[in-house]
Amino acid sequence: MVAFDFSTHKVLMVDSDAQSIARVREIYNYKGLTNFEGMSSTDMALDLMGDMNPGLTLLGLGLGAESIEFLKKIRNFPGGRFSNHPVVVMIPSGQVKYVREACEIGIEGALRKPFEPVKLLKITRASLTFPKRFTDFDKYFGKSKILAQQKAKASAKEVMQAVASKKHAIKIDVKATVDDHRLWINSGRKEGKPCRLANAIFVELDLAAVDLTLAQMPGGNFSKMDCSGSTFRKTNLKKANFSGANLTECDFSVAHLEGANFSRAKLKFANMRGSNLENANMFGAHLMHCDLGAANLKGVNLVEANLSTVKGIFREQLAYAQIDSSTKLPLNIKNL
Repeated sequence: MVAFDFSTHKVLMVDSDAQSIARVREIYNYKGLTNFEGMSSTDMALDLMGDMNPGLTLLGLGLGAESIEFLKKIRNFPGGRFSNHPVVVMIPSGQVKYVREACEIGIEGALRKPFEPVKLLKITRASLTFPKRFTDFDKYFGKSKILAQQKAKASAKEVMQAVASKKHAIKIDVKATVDDHRLWINSGRKEGKPCRLANAIFVELDLAAVDLTLAQMPGGNFSKMDCSGSTFRKTNLKKANFSGANLTECDFSVAHLEGANFSRAKLKFANMRGSNLENANMFGAHLMHCDLGAANLKGVNLVEANLSTVKGIFREQLAYAQIDSSTKLPLNIKNL
């Protein structure tokens, strides 16, 4: 898999915040996406859409009711031309008004301000390549606070019961807990709760391009899942099972991955910088252009792993790793 080419796409941004438009333009320009138009007038944007035919529209909800009317007009564009057009709403800090209305009309994602460049690029890539329509506010942003708290308590109780009875893994309704974590992230940690589930089974969930920063998910089962583009920054994934999973362009930076199983997993362009991989199993893992800078590789099984294009790795990191003649090393550290 090659790196995503932003330069071939067009993006329209409608927002009352001129500084946000300038920042988005700068980020996109850095990635080669120069076919970008940003404006505050929804009327001008609607007139431009027909000629520009953008692949994605970023819509600032700071425009208030005007942004909702603009979204309705996009969905009702003559001939249904933009009925399936990807729209990502941008939510001003501390303000979630109009989010529910936008979600009911149909959006492909939401980005809370102020945003980090990596999050903008990640949601842009996901919306342009595999757009997924969200029309249910509760499913995208999480359930109500009371229901979420009740389910979180119930889930925690089941986890403790499972540990006490020495079950190998538990299969519970984890979707509500993951949705609650999403709400926690999107609201700037003001609503919802962080995900805290041990030994849970996630294989039936859609976890592509999901932000699970700071989640507690030790022993989780993600085997053969498509988690591409997801964020697991500073997440506790000790002894988690990612065998055979698609983890392309995932962010595992500074994550706790001790004893995790990445056997035959696809980690192309993944960021594992600063993560703790002590005693992890990376047998036969696909690590093309994966960033392992400052990662702890003590005791890691790298048999049949291809490290030839890995970034940020040094000889000292591999001193206590498990490697043999089948391990493909970078040219600068061929002789260990």
